[in-house]
Order: sequence, then C-alpha cells, then structure tokens
Amino acid sequence: MPGEATTIRMRAAHRRFLEKRGARSHRGGSAFSRSAVVERALEELALYLKWTDPRKTRGFPEAMHMVLVRHLPEPWQLTPHEIETLEGFLRRSSEFLEAIAADGVDPEALLDAIGAMAVPEKVSLVDQAVLAQAPAMADTSPEER
Repeated sequence: MPGEATTIRMRAAHRRFLEKRGARSHRGGSAFSRSAVVERALEELALYLKWTDPRKTRGFPEAMHMVLVRHLPEPWQLTPHEIETLEGFLRRSSEFLEAIAADGVDPEALLDAIGAMAVPEKVSLVDQAVLAQAPAMADTSPEER
C-alpha cells in the first residue's frame, strides 16, 4: 500500500482492537497488514461520522452547533464517559455555559438538545469540535510541529 511511512504509538487495547479485525505485522503489505486495517478503520470512522451528524439526523440548529464546536472545552481530552454524558459534563462547566450565553444561545436549550442525542451523535459533535479547534497541522512545517 503506497503512502508516507510513519510510526505511531498505541495502547495494547487498541492493538488488540485491530488484531480482532485481522491486523498483523506484514511488511510486504496485504489486506490484513496493520496499515491496511488502520486505513479501513479510519475510512469506516469517516463514514460513521458523516451519517451521525446531529444537524442531519435530528435537525440540530446550526447556531447551537457553531457555538458548541467553538466553545467545547478541549474536546480532544474528553473521555468516552464524558462524551456519553456530554450534557452533564457541560452543565458542570460554568465557563462554557457563560460563553455560549454570551454568544446568544440558551444554555438550557442546548443542554436539553444534547441530552436528547444518541451517543453516536455526541461522538460526531466532539469530532466536529476537534476539527474546529485543532491546529491545522497540514499547513505547518515539521520545524513548527
């Protein structure tokens, strides 16, 4: 499989996740090389995120979405439990609640809307917040990273 060589660290649990899907060390490349299995998993994740966007699945208002993805505190740090219970996590963040109110969004209405979401929709929101807040690594040189 052609591509730029890279090395990543991963937890044993993540390696086992890939191995259950057939991943194995195979430098010559195959349908079950670790690289091929990771690539398939990322493609599946992209498809999953496309179809679980709450703006599409339940008409989540664009104004709420914009404020949420801009102000969600450090979305890349959220644990699975915090994502599953996102509305409760956000309810405990007075700084977040003040920021969204300052942007003209009713905090209670936003929390109610998030609380009504299925976990996959919350995962999609967190991913969108990461995309909105993470630095654009593609536009930086290796020296700047």
